[in-house]
Amino acid sequence: MLTILLTALTIIGWILLGLLCIFLLIILLVLCWPLGYRLQGSVNGTTVRLNIKVHWLANIFRFYFTYPEPGRLIGKFLFFTFFDSGVQKEEKQKKTKAKKKKTGKTIETQQADKKAEDKKAEDTKAEDTKSEDTKSEDTKAEDTKSEDTDSIIRDDNNKLSENNNMQCENDNKEEASDRDSFWKRIYNYILEKFSKIKYTIHKIYDRIKKILDNYQYYHDLLTDSETKLLYQHTITRALKVFKNIRPRRIAADLEFGTGSPDTTGYAYGIYGMISSLLGKNVIVTANFEEAVLAGTFNITGHITGFVLLVNGLSLFFDRRLRLLIKKLVREEA
Repeated sequence: MLTILLTALTIIGWILLGLLCIFLLIILLVLCWPLGYRLQGSVNGTTVRLNIKVHWLANIFRFYFTYPEPGRLIGKFLFFTFFDSGVQKEEKQKKTKAKKKKTGKTIETQQADKKAEDKKAEDTKAEDTKSEDTKSEDTKAEDTKSEDTDSIIRDDNNKLSENNNMQCENDNKEEASDRDSFWKRIYNYILEKFSKIKYTIHKIYDRIKKILDNYQYYHDLLTDSETKLLYQHTITRALKVFKNIRPRRIAADLEFGTGSPDTTGYAYGIYGMISSLLGKNVIVTANFEEAVLAGTFNITGHITGFVLLVNGLSLFFDRRLRLLIKKLVREEA
């Protein structure tokens, strides 16, 4: 029994060890194997066309992006496409067409329902005309009765007029009191607004005073020798990251012109100053007569995850950065 348990445990241990080795191998590949990129395109005035390719692990994993036509992102593993934005767009278009068909059918049913409702409305109108004829005969009999009651109503109206006169006098008194209360409300409203403005002015003054008081603290903190060393450290790390990300090869054949000879000359002079940095494959021709921007370009490079990780961790675990953040947070609190 023990031998069976020991053999099972050894098998499980070897399996876990193999999985751990595979996991470490994947991490090493992700960190050490560079991620290559290529950007090709053309410019003609305001129209820009781009073809971007990102590949990893000797082109086993590939991503393609084209702009503006057809504006599609494709992901491939070996010869299999595991992502295609164009297929998703086609599926969405099919769904929208199906929805439109359904809505068209529902509109037809709604029109049929409206026709049936119109017929019902016509029938009800015919019935209403018949009922109005019978009501007119009944009203004639009621008019004779109403003449007798008019005399009684006149007496009541006289009494009501007297009561209305009394109520008018009371209403005039209430209106005068309402006017006084209205002006009091306006006065109180103005006082409230002035008090709020005064409060905001005091608040802004206190904030400015606090900033001026803390200016010396922040000035001393940012000009300290430790923070200066931190600046140098961040600059060196940023330059290393940029050196790893920057394009390895730039090739371009461009024609440009601003429309005026003087500004075109200034821009061409700037290009002459930085042409040594761009390389021999970048060719720029100036057009001193027209406003033109046309040509093609090809940019290639790669990014290594290990370089990004090492430089990011070195900044993250820097003691000077943690102390600077603590001092800033402590002063703000």
